[in-house]
Amino acid sequence: MTTTQERTQSVLSTQEFLFRLLRRPSDGGFHRVPKEVRAWARRLLKHYPLAVDLTMRNSFDRETVEKHLAKLMAETD
Repeated sequence: MTTTQERTQSVLSTQEFLFRLLRRPSDGGFHRVPKEVRAWARRLLKHYPLAVDLTMRNSFDRETVEKHLAKLMAETD
């Protein structure tokens, strides 16, 4: 059975993966991603839940979301 923490981490990791598909390699993205794959990732992210949305739902783990947000903030500094 999937725990709330595992579900949350999966959603956040998937979001991070989709963003990496859009980034340039110099910014931490992947090399040689086809245009079609980048476009698909962009379409998926358009309606993807934000981390703040996840904290408002009981099916996601607030602590995991907060740790993920802290990690993202540290990467942008």
